[in-house]
Amino acid sequence: QDVQVCKCAIGVLGDIFRALGHSILEYADATISALLTSLSSEEVDLSIKPEIATTLAEIALALDIHFSKYVDTVLKTVVISKNANENPTFMRESVIDLYSGVIQGINADSSDRNVILHHSGDMLNDLFLIALDEDTADNIISSSCGLLGDLALNYPQIFSDLDSEQMESLNSLLTKGKISDCNKTKSVSFWASRHFSNACDTFGGIEDDVHAVKKARVGEEVFYSMRITVSNKQYITQNIETENVTIRLKPSIS
Repeated sequence: QDVQVCKCAIGVLGDIFRALGHSILEYADATISALLTSLSSEEVDLSIKPEIATTLAEIALALDIHFSKYVDTVLKTVVISKNANENPTFMRESVIDLYSGVIQGINADSSDRNVILHHSGDMLNDLFLIALDEDTADNIISSSCGLLGDLALNYPQIFSDLDSEQMESLNSLLTKGKISDCNKTKSVSFWASRHFSNACDTFGGIEDDVHAVKKARVGEEVFYSMRITVSNKQYITQNIETENVTIRLKPSIS
């Protein structure tokens, strides 16, 4: 019962900041400090911590640019808290929402953009893990695609050093969203896909690559396995005479 009361109280904090915004800026220091203390405490029930992360995301959106001075401390605390638990998935959705809230609250010309770049590796790692999880809920797919779109729109340079496997992982995440039964998830996924594609085009994506290996000879016929890599990561396989050709093409955007 006490745990439920705590969750409700924390949720109310988010509601208050979302409703009043900058007008209660004077209470931000004390509120965020208390939330971060609870988030990092081992004595706080684990089920409360996702609610804390979600409320921090709402505060970030409510305070907008005034949240900038808290960004580094908040992200560091969240990452430490998430990694300290044996089951890191329990905070997954709330942490993704927090990442998006923080990104949206930073101005394009703000020096705090470097803080996001510093933590972008943690954000991408979470997206890779979610993409690999076959049991990920639809709402987490939606939030994750939203974060991917936010990163691609605001920090496209972070994708320039990813290898083909990592890029394929992100594309598979977008694909899961596009085939969702939920219209909201579909909409977010297609929006994110457009920005992800633009980011890859802007910063080169993956180097073009061609490989051909002779696989076997059967009578007069010679079989080859060929792989042609062109920018993005969508596979199309077809048989052309005696050659088995795999071509990787940039996916079309609807």
